[in-house]
Amino acid sequence: MILSRDEESDLDIELDKLKKNDYTNQIFYIRYALSRATKLLSDIELEPEESSNLSFIQLLQDTHEIELIHSILYLDLQFKKTMDLLKPSILASYLYSLAKSFHIFYEHMPIKNEQNIELKMGRIALVQLVHRILKEMFSIFKISDASIGEKYYSHLQSIGQKSEHIEIFITKAEKQYLSCAISSIISRYHFIEEISELSKKVSYNLPLGATRVVKEAFQKFSKNTTLKPNKYCKLHFKTFKECTE
Repeated sequence: MILSRDEESDLDIELDKLKKNDYTNQIFYIRYALSRATKLLSDIELEPEESSNLSFIQLLQDTHEIELIHSILYLDLQFKKTMDLLKPSILASYLYSLAKSFHIFYEHMPIKNEQNIELKMGRIALVQLVHRILKEMFSIFKISDASIGEKYYSHLQSIGQKSEHIEIFITKAEKQYLSCAISSIISRYHFIEEISELSKKVSYNLPLGATRVVKEAFQKFSKNTTLKPNKYCKLHFKTFKECTE
């Protein structure tokens, strides 16, 4: 909506669209394409930058595959046109079109479960190309990708945890959806209950948070227990790293 607006036209911001998590919100729609590509590559344990055999792409013949290939090949022309006319809206419109082609391809073509290895490799190569384009264009448009799930999936992969596919990834969703807020409250309640039970079990009042008191308690408690830290600490928190350095 804003990205693809012609530079010579009036700016009409539709706040309702900016709040939506669907195709009408262009930024979300494009970011969601990158999120899907990232998750897929993570699932098959392939780095986005890892080289792929592009020769397999020539074996792809389905309409959805051809449409996506055309969208990818269209990048150079649209980029040159953008630079010649000094109109970033041209490139932004292209990204929306690419995201649309990718979503259709993603929803109609089997990738992880494709039995034909050559077709599978060809489709994976397309996913990698789309991922690379979106990442580079995000940098140009200064679009943050910190909240689309990529860091979340990368972190889980780095610690060897299998992740579940999340259709819509939104940070701080409890501020937007009552159901998420209620879920957060319930989860927090159960967390506090578990900590309370653990404190009774080890006869030590385990503090919460990331304060100096917590760090001091960790140093004291860790020296007087046979429990491993993963039984009473959130290992992915920065505080834990500071305590163990």
